[in-house]
Amino acid sequence: MFTHFFTKIGCFTILIGTYGCTPNDEGNTIPLPTSICVQTKHHDIAQPNMTIFLKYNSDTFPGYTQPASFYDTMLTTDQNGRACISPVPVGRHWIIALGVDEHAQQVLPIYGRLPVLIDLERQPKVDTIIYVYE
Repeated sequence: MFTHFFTKIGCFTILIGTYGCTPNDEGNTIPLPTSICVQTKHHDIAQPNMTIFLKYNSDTFPGYTQPASFYDTMLTTDQNGRACISPVPVGRHWIIALGVDEHAQQVLPIYGRLPVLIDLERQPKVDTIIYVYE
């Protein structure tokens, strides 16, 4: 009789320990303090309405001709030529900027690229300028 009682108590303790020690990840995650902000410039003039693509965790430049679905994130620069995103994953990423130069005599495509590294200890935030060209 006592053996059966202690067996039930032991199972109950194991169940409480199992459920009490299992991490609950329902909204209790801590967001990464990482971000990327970029400003696009062409001839030292801020370029609004440029499309910024981010390819995460890539050591190799992905090129300018990939479809939008290839990239992990897409942003559009504001009237000051700036776009920001937060949080971003830790790792080596590529920023690709595509747009048009509306100040030229004829509308010309402009583009630029920049590799960035996000590291929680040394560089959790990147704030940079991409100089785009024809």
